[in-house]
Amino acid sequence: MNRLITRTAAVLSAAVMSFCGTIGCFTASAEGEKEVTIVFDFGFDTSEIELGYRTDGNLSDLNDFKSFTASPGENVPIPLGKFSTKTHGFSGWTVDGFYGHTSGETYLIPDDYTEDELVFKAVWYSRSDERLIDMTYNLEYNGEPVERPEWLKDTKAIPGTIFEPNYTTIKVDNYGPDGINLTSSGLTDGEIVYKFGTKIVVGDTPIEFSPIWLREVNVTFTTGDVDRITGNTSVTFQKMENGRDELAANDRFSRSGFNLVGWTSSYDGEVYKPGQTVTFPGEDVTFTAVWEPKSYTVLFKTGSGGTNKKVKGMTDTTIICPDPEHTVEGKTFAGWKDSDGTIYPVGSEYVIKGALPGAGISLTGVWTDGEAPVVTTTAPAVTTTTATTTTAATTTTVTTTGAIGDNSIEFTDVIAEINKNYIAFEENGKYNFSSAGMLPDKLDGLKAGDTVSIGFWYTETETGRTINYISYADVVGSAATTTTVTSTEPTVTTTTTPNGETKTVAGDANCDGKVTIADSTAILQAIGNPDKYGLTAEGKANADCCNPGDGITPADALSIKRLDAKLIEKLPEIIEG
Repeated sequence: MNRLITRTAAVLSAAVMSFCGTIGCFTASAEGEKEVTIVFDFGFDTSEIELGYRTDGNLSDLNDFKSFTASPGENVPIPLGKFSTKTHGFSGWTVDGFYGHTSGETYLIPDDYTEDELVFKAVWYSRSDERLIDMTYNLEYNGEPVERPEWLKDTKAIPGTIFEPNYTTIKVDNYGPDGINLTSSGLTDGEIVYKFGTKIVVGDTPIEFSPIWLREVNVTFTTGDVDRITGNTSVTFQKMENGRDELAANDRFSRSGFNLVGWTSSYDGEVYKPGQTVTFPGEDVTFTAVWEPKSYTVLFKTGSGGTNKKVKGMTDTTIICPDPEHTVEGKTFAGWKDSDGTIYPVGSEYVIKGALPGAGISLTGVWTDGEAPVVTTTAPAVTTTTATTTTAATTTTVTTTGAIGDNSIEFTDVIAEINKNYIAFEENGKYNFSSAGMLPDKLDGLKAGDTVSIGFWYTETETGRTINYISYADVVGSAATTTTVTSTEPTVTTTTTPNGETKTVAGDANCDGKVTIADSTAILQAIGNPDKYGLTAEGKANADCCNPGDGITPADALSIKRLDAKLIEKLPEIIEG
């Protein structure tokens, strides 16, 4: 039976025996536990035994070796003592005749020990025995020789003595074609494994000891291919094959918005808990972090006397930005600004990206001075009979007197294309209305002689004005008196915004020739921090792409997002009500 004797236990027992040698030693078993009687058998009549001085300098005393009781699972002390007879020398003690124990050590009674007695028999060697038994070492790995350290020497021992092999660790670096690192851990004679500190009773047969080789393996801990890592993404340690140790703790790596809850092993695919004790395999192994999203309560700081809003969510999930449910006289609520400076309109989606450990997530309300700015243009007056134009930033009225054939009225020199839901200008010189089902309700039943008030955006071209978008159209008069124009050419008055802005591509706030999410971001940044993220004159004109004419608002950014998500087909977007 294998028993492990540790050096720590030996030191402890020496201290215990020093105490026992003075007043005697007694071990009491707990009530209800099995009692085992510990007996010391010297093998000689005590009258033949000569007492020597112990290692602590005191004379040995046979009374220290009286029987006492203990229980399975307990460490029992072996008293200090040095003895001899006229013919024999004392070596130590043995329970099974194979493993040896010296005075001052402790002996662990196996948990499954069932006998009533445990007998320590004294080990003696004969002074007349001149035999010497070989104790040698053979260094090989997978049948190939390993260079022997100079300090490792073969030796000889006298039968009946207690012998402790040389357990000094042997390290071999860059061994063999694979360049592996080897470390010895214990010895074997081919049948029995000898752990550090194990002693044996020398018999009549030589013993050849061979090191038990373990590979040095690289144990790597990594974050995995993930984002938002603060600090290192991997670390490697050298461990021994079959060695046992704790895995890295859950604070080994830091990832914003996530908790480290486990390690996935590349060796067996299993997931282990942080800090769990494992046995390392005989090959390099990587443990990849298992991340779990954190739960957050996102704080929306309304400001300006409003009540803060709270919305719960997990990392990488989407929440909806709330309405501040608060108004401030003379100010307009532009949206919620995050730590990156991005502004999110009310009702827009916000993706929780997480925060550093110990930090929370908050967005701050952005209030702009004054009402939302209004940017308007005036359409050209175009009709085949009478045209009235105005340069004020209000409306243009068109009065028709001729019959409407095929939903069109003829005119000349105006080239434009707009949302087909309202009114379309085409190169064929006709003032076209869409099919009845697509027209605004207020234009249903339009007839000759009616006066129509329209407002729309336009761009100056070489041939006239291109209508980009009609913001509204309404019948404001019926069968009005008309006047005959003296010219067959349309009267066109050029009107620009108060800032001289012109409009090119609806939604192209950054003026890069295309409409993307980047334009939405540019609009929100311009609203939140116009000094830092101001738009050009053209960009401002392009940015007003939701209900044109109401100025640049967060709704324009939201319309661009809806276009990108293919929730609408084109810009500008009209939202009634």
